Amino acid sequence: MIFMKPYYQTDFVTLYHGDNLKILKEIDSVDFVYTDPPYNANKKYGPGKDNLPKQEYIERISKTYEIITDLCDKWITHIPKKYLIEFLNFLPKGQLVIVKRGVQGPLCNKFHWTDKFDILYSHGHPFHAPPNLWENIRLKGEGYFFREKTFGHFGYTPRPIAHRAIKYMTKQGNIVLDPYAGTGTTLIEAAESGRHAIGIEYEKENCDIIIDRLRQCIFKWN
Repeated sequence: MIFMKPYYQTDFVTLYHGDNLKILKEIDSVDFVYTDPPYNANKKYGPGKDNLPKQEYIERISKTYEIITDLCDKWITHIPKKYLIEFLNFLPKGQLVIVKRGVQGPLCNKFHWTDKFDILYSHGHPFHAPPNLWENIRLKGEGYFFREKTFGHFGYTPRPIAHRAIKYMTKQGNIVLDPYAGTGTTLIEAAESGRHAIGIEYEKENCDIIIDRLRQCIFKWN
């Protein structure tokens, strides 16, 4: 039972504004967690810090995932490539999923390899038998080919990735949680597919973007 007042609530979506470490402890149960965490990439998201010392970042985010994995046995998370080993060390054993870029991405490191994929990590049995290579999805950074509005958010999550994750791991009526709600992609995809969604977002500006996006979709729920 959550005693904290929601920042915004409809029949399908509940949005909380605040520290996910505190709010997650008040959630009793959900059916699936899908999230795209901050990458500690020194990008401006608002008052939150995206430039923590490495150890502080890992300690903070591992505490969040400890609560997530205790709360729910089914989840999919994005993983920052530069912290792949650290994430795999603190997360339970699961399945790597590769999201392939449709076009060549930007240079991704000092050795001048080009970025051709994103990484997801999954735990729990899907309702289908999905492949662990996801193709035909346009990713942020593909220039002209990526047509989604990002709302000025550096870490915007493409809707087709959230859509597939929710489709493969849930059924209608399930509760989907995103503890790093960002601009609300998970909440929108969950609600539009007949799931209930809970989102937690630290940045008030992002919460207001989520509300604006949800209000444009609400007619689809009625």
